[in-house]
Amino acid sequence: MLLKFDELLTARFSELTKSLQQKAQAEIIYTRQDAAKRLGFSLPTFDRYVKDGLINGYKIGSRTRYKESDVLHALHNIKKYGRVSNEK
Repeated sequence: MLLKFDELLTARFSELTKSLQQKAQAEIIYTRQDAAKRLGFSLPTFDRYVKDGLINGYKIGSRTRYKESDVLHALHNIKKYGRVSNEK
């Protein structure tokens, strides 16, 4: 009985791991211009927020990209607080 439970637990863990990997791969990635447009910022304002660490950028090769979740988090904070906060 314990062995069967272990097998079920292992199978479920494997399913959850695959599901999380698929979600991570499916996340939309924005260019600098697209992220600024999504937020309604000018490029200089967007660059300032990135420089200040309020919006996270990720290097992919020699280019920087922005995850949709980070962009939406910044947008949420702007609507809620009138500014970008790096607190999640």
